[in-house]
Amino acid sequence: MRKRVVLLTFLVVSFCMTGCVSDAEYKALEGRVSYLEEQLATKDSSTTVKAESIRSQMEEPEELETSETAYTYRIDDLSDQNVVEECQYYFNNIPYQGESYDDYMATLKATPVNSQNDYGVAYRFYENSIDDRSIDCDAITDIGVIGTQTEMDGSIGYSSNYYGVSVKMTIRDYDRAANIYAMLYDVIVDENYREINDTRDSTIWSANALYYNTDSGAFGTEFMSMSKENSGYILSATYYRRR
Repeated sequence: MRKRVVLLTFLVVSFCMTGCVSDAEYKALEGRVSYLEEQLATKDSSTTVKAESIRSQMEEPEELETSETAYTYRIDDLSDQNVVEECQYYFNNIPYQGESYDDYMATLKATPVNSQNDYGVAYRFYENSIDDRSIDCDAITDIGVIGTQTEMDGSIGYSSNYYGVSVKMTIRDYDRAANIYAMLYDVIVDENYREINDTRDSTIWSANALYYNTDSGAFGTEFMSMSKENSGYILSATYYRRR
């Protein structure tokens, strides 16, 4: 309203300087003032919106996007020894011949997010969309039983005279990862692992051996591995035994 009075006064004074103002001219002046007011209001509104937007961004900065990993088998709170014992639980409790997948899955200590049981026992405990290298927690990521197969009736069976329980995990701290690796190595190796090549240097550790599944027959296998990633370590251990 104040701007309207100022504009109208300015225009009236301008016209008065050149002569008298008639009613028609006065109405014309009012029209021009109304138009100018609309333009000013539009400009002020735009300026206000921009100012509020800038103020909002300053007061409430946009949250950075974070990649939340959906691990279902967290082991952050377990001691190193407890982690090894968790692995031993699966090493020593394999499915029996003819057991259903549902019954065996009920023995797991965490709920898998994915199971691929077309060719034997295999469970994953994190979302498939999450890359292995996105390590933001200590967790068991995979459990599988090598040598298992799905029988004609849909139950669990075995294809050989041996089995191998494989456990994969992510560990953030180097000392913890190295200690768990060493303890699992001692648990796994027995008299049937021969000609062992145990390498623990550089950014990839591994343990290879000939595993004798019979007294005279053997196959080569990598039963331990650990790799260094940007945010932690990926550790894998496979426990082979004769049936």
